[in-house]
Amino acid sequence: MKLSYNQDTQTIHIKDGVKMQFFFLTATALFNVINAILYFFFFLDEQQKKWMGFIWILIGVITLLFYSYFLLKKSTAEEISISDIKSVAERKFFGRKNIHLQLKNGKERTLTDSTSTTERKQFIDFFKNIGISYTLAS
Repeated sequence: MKLSYNQDTQTIHIKDGVKMQFFFLTATALFNVINAILYFFFFLDEQQKKWMGFIWILIGVITLLFYSYFLLKKSTAEEISISDIKSVAERKFFGRKNIHLQLKNGKERTLTDSTSTTERKQFIDFFKNIGISYTLAS
């Protein structure tokens, strides 16, 4: 992952491939919902709809809920203005520490490839140098 700061425009440039991951997430969610609808209405007979139809509709609804969460609460922006960043925090998720940028619009931008301790220390120094508060994971 590359993280750079442009002093002229007061923006942070992040190159970590999150847009491509979000594209594949969108394609998978769309495929999953279409598959759930097609199976329920066209491939299942009346007896199978009682139990298998419920499972397919449940899969479609869960997919829509997860996708709407990612669409409304996660950001894939590669260029973020310093004035748009509310705070920076380091959090643990399944034993891995990740860095999260909390944005003022309510979304969160996760820096996905920040796995090594030296890289995290560089990020801490980077954000302190540009004047953004940093909260460490507990």
